[in-house]
Amino acid sequence: MEVAVNQLAEDLLQIADDQTHVLRELTGRLQQKRRLMIQLDVSGLEECNKQTETLVLRLQMLSTSKAIALEKLSRELNGRQTEHGGLTALVDKIPQPLRHRLEAAFACNRSLAAAIQELNRSNIGFIEHSLDTVRGSLSLLRMLQEENPTYHGHGRYSDRSNSGRLISREV
Repeated sequence: MEVAVNQLAEDLLQIADDQTHVLRELTGRLQQKRRLMIQLDVSGLEECNKQTETLVLRLQMLSTSKAIALEKLSRELNGRQTEHGGLTALVDKIPQPLRHRLEAAFACNRSLAAAIQELNRSNIGFIEHSLDTVRGSLSLLRMLQEENPTYHGHGRYSDRSNSGRLISREV
C-alpha cells in the first residue's frame, strides 16, 4: 500500500511541478501582453493571445489530471471510500519527504495563481483606461462634427451639410 501511495504522490508531485512551469510561463505571457498593448503591436498581441490560450488549455488538462490523481490517492489512502476532507487532509496522510515537497509545490502554485490574478486585474484596468480615453476622444470628435449652419459670403444659409466650414472669406 505504501509503495502505491508513494507512486501516486510522485505522480501528483509531477503534475504540480508541470502546473508550476505552465503558471510561470503564463505569468510571463501576461507581462508580455501588457508591453505589447503599450507598444500597440497588434500582430504581436495576437500571437501572445494564441500562446496564452494554449497555456490555459494545458492548465485545464493538468487540472483534470490532478483531479484524477487526487481521486486515486484518496481511494488508496481511504480504502474504497472516496470521501476526503480536501487536498490538505490527503497531503497530511502522505509520508513526510513527499508531503513537504507537495506542500511546497502547491504553495508555489497558489502564489503564482495570485500573481496571475493581479496581472489580469492590472491589464483589465489598463484596457478600461484606454477604452475610456478612446470614448472621450470619440465624444469630442462627435461634438466637433455636429451640424452647424453654414453661411455663404452673401449671407444666405447653405442647406448642404458642410458642417460649419467656411466657404468664402469675402463678406
